[in-house]
Amino acid sequence: MKRENQTNALLVELLIVILFFMLGAAILIQVFAKSYQLEKRAQDEASAYVEAQNAAEMLYALPEGETADALADIGRVLEEAGYEQAEDGVYKLAADGYDLEVTVSENQLVSGIYLEMQVQALRDGEVLMTLPCSHYLADASRDDDAAEVRSEESLEEEAEALTEAEGTDEALTEADIMADETTEAET
Repeated sequence: MKRENQTNALLVELLIVILFFMLGAAILIQVFAKSYQLEKRAQDEASAYVEAQNAAEMLYALPEGETADALADIGRVLEEAGYEQAEDGVYKLAADGYDLEVTVSENQLVSGIYLEMQVQALRDGEVLMTLPCSHYLADASRDDDAAEVRSEESLEEEAEALTEAEGTDEALTEADIMADETTEAET
């Protein structure tokens, strides 16, 4: 009888050990599955962030010049990169694990155009990240006039500073030479 009780106790102990290991294995499987999901999400977010930065750099790389066609230039550049324009004017790019949406708005200013772009990365309708960026396209004709005025004013200020610092006519002569050189370079 003692031997039978020892056998039953051994079987119960083995059963408890097996249940303990099964419980531990189930928990570990869940932990590994969750870590895989987190890793996949982190990879998607990193890829989305890189693509969003690429879209922002495309905006910054727009050629200076004609400000009238700025939105058309952005549309052309984004479409060459694989984006498709939706009916609401938003450019969309479907990638593996995430979607990118680029919204572009144009603000006309007196001296040029201020472009605002917002790049959003979405996964299953949830916003992963938003990257706002902007670009200013100055009106070239206004810039040339302003540069001429600034350069003349700065040369006059330099001549006055040299005259005050040294107190000689040589300083004024150096400023005149600099002014003549910049005038010749502009023509």
